[in-house]
Amino acid sequence: MKWLVRLFTAVYLAALGLYLAATLGYIGTTGSGEEPLAGIFLAYIGMPWNMFFDADGATGSLAFMLVPAINVGILWLAADLIASRED
Repeated sequence: MKWLVRLFTAVYLAALGLYLAATLGYIGTTGSGEEPLAGIFLAYIGMPWNMFFDADGATGSLAFMLVPAINVGILWLAADLIASRED
C-alpha cells in the first residue's frame, strides 16, 4: 500500500509540474500563453473533490492545484490504517 501512495504522489507531482510548465508557456502547442488542456491530468487525479471548487481566478487555480493532495492524504491514512492492523 505504501508503494501505491508513493506512486500516486509521484503522478500528482508530475501532473502539477506539467500544469505549471504549460501555464507559464514553457511547453504547449499554442506557443503563447496558457495551454487550454494544461490541467486535464490534475482534473482526473483530484476527481471527486475538484467538482466543489471553481477553477476561475487565482484562488480557484490554487485550489485546483492543491485538491489532489486530499486524495494523497486519504491514501496515506488508509495505508497507515492497514499497516497498524498488520502489526
